[in-house]
Amino acid sequence: MIEIAVLASGSGGNAIYLESGGDALLIDAGISRLQIERRISDIGGSMENVRALLVSHEHSDHVKGMPVLMKRNPFPAYMTEGTLRALSRQPWDWAPDSRVEMFRALRPFQLGAWAVRAFPTPHDAEEPVGFILEAGGIRVGIATDMGEIRQEVVSEL
Repeated sequence: MIEIAVLASGSGGNAIYLESGGDALLIDAGISRLQIERRISDIGGSMENVRALLVSHEHSDHVKGMPVLMKRNPFPAYMTEGTLRALSRQPWDWAPDSRVEMFRALRPFQLGAWAVRAFPTPHDAEEPVGFILEAGGIRVGIATDMGEIRQEVVSEL
């Protein structure tokens, strides 16, 4: 069984919580650490189960909560090299040396119970991605901030 909760969506911030078998993932942290933690608690989830933060791209409505979230929690942040490069140009201290793992689009990797595969998405960011996540035989596709739906994205999903 997979539990999915959209904690926030829109220009005010984006964050998604997914959990399967006690292994949870966060996709994006565009709201404050406190809001993320409260909303996860409100749905019966636990920050202690979070294995990683997956970052879709560097825009502030997807990462503005990341600096404090990463300072307060032990899990790593996973992102593309392009997203890391773009974040390193940001004026705020997000502690890039703190547990950042890079991945490449279209190359699967494992995070606890989750098989993760990122794929490129059309957006005005350095190297934006969507995600295909699978756990317990259930597959979920997440793609945000696309101005257009391209056939490559449809094929991935």
